[in-house]
Amino acid sequence: MFRARSLMRSATSGDRVTSLGLFFDLVFVFALSQLSHHLLEYHSWVGAGATFVLLLAVYKVWVYTTWAATLLNTSRLEVQWMLLIVMLVTLFMNASIGLAFGTFGWLFAASYLLVQLGRGAWIRPRLFYSTGTGPTPTI
Repeated sequence: MFRARSLMRSATSGDRVTSLGLFFDLVFVFALSQLSHHLLEYHSWVGAGATFVLLLAVYKVWVYTTWAATLLNTSRLEVQWMLLIVMLVTLFMNASIGLAFGTFGWLFAASYLLVQLGRGAWIRPRLFYSTGTGPTPTI
């Protein structure tokens, strides 16, 4: 038996920009364009407030996923799959922005919750085991 390799990024690894990271950011550029279209469609103070609430949700998904990608070794296949799944679900969330306070509100909320809870559930045991505070997983 041997110890599982850590998914954490090493302190000596350089700050490399990967194509996956650039594609991840492109997903959120799409979200910003959807938010601007939402604000143009609902051009009022209520529309501005609704757009701000949506912006907070999109920003929170972006910040926490970027934080996780900074901590984790993105050259590992498991981390790349996690980022790809987050991007796919986030694309559904972003596509529903236009009607997030209408008929597609359920899709926006379900996508948001799936990303936030799923990423947290995926990352927690990996951080727990990699810091040495839990039992050592064996493969």
